Amino acid sequence: MKFSKVLLVTLCSTAIFSCKKSKDANIIEGNWRFVGIHADANTQASDPPGTTFSNYTYDAQVKSGDVTIDGSKFSTSKLSYSINTVLHMTYVEAGETPMTMDMPWNFEMPESSSAINYRLIGTDSIYFENGVVPDPTTGGATTEAYGARISWSKDTLVLKSKSTITKPGASATVSLIQKLVRR
Repeated sequence: MKFSKVLLVTLCSTAIFSCKKSKDANIIEGNWRFVGIHADANTQASDPPGTTFSNYTYDAQVKSGDVTIDGSKFSTSKLSYSINTVLHMTYVEAGETPMTMDMPWNFEMPESSSAINYRLIGTDSIYFENGVVPDPTTGGATTEAYGARISWSKDTLVLKSKSTITKPGASATVSLIQKLVRR
């Protein structure tokens, strides 16, 4: 009987302490290296009398890029990558047959650095005041404020986001996956 009570207490203690989440489970502060950028984008631009729709997907070849994350800043240093994909476009005009075209898109993003304010939302989300990865469709300028989900794949910090940018006569929806490995 005494053995049963000891076993029960041991099992309960193990279950309680094993189920507690570590306070360090989602710590993102530290020094990181960019290892991957994946994007899926759909755009629409109106130029009366027609509208152009385009979409593309890419897995950027990261050449360099360090990230330092402190309590409020997400700082990139010397981030550089290349894109080699196909841009799919369709031009539609009322009453006309749509015109489609596929065009190779090769792009070299020159090294860039930035510091962006962020804040954590709970333990699984992050909010950026503006973009983190320079966007080649805007000439390298960062995007508007957006949020991302935080997840982990072994030792890799994964940030997944989906944002829509709307300007007069144009809009773009971009799904982005950024991967970082601790230095």
